[in-house]
Amino acid sequence: MTSPSGKWVVIPSIVRGKVLLSIQNANGMALAKIQTESPDSMMWAGGWMNEQVFVLDSAKIGTLAWNIDKDGKFTSTPATMPMRGAGERFFAEKHPFEF
Repeated sequence: MTSPSGKWVVIPSIVRGKVLLSIQNANGMALAKIQTESPDSMMWAGGWMNEQVFVLDSAKIGTLAWNIDKDGKFTSTPATMPMRGAGERFFAEKHPFEF
């Protein structure tokens, strides 16, 4: 999932049954790996809220969010109401008929 400007890329994968987020810059240089507690057995979706915020919404653990600074450092941040709203939109787009 590429950020709006194309500067950052988040690549989700599954490791030991959980969603792993690999973060790279546009040149493919690895910046971070984030092992979430979101199980693959449950529905989940993620996306960029804006250039600085990536949101993951999981049916099992709720909404998680990360800020990214200009150097590509990802930092976990409490999900605000706007972040939760973005997560719910990402989830609804990926799973439109699931409740």
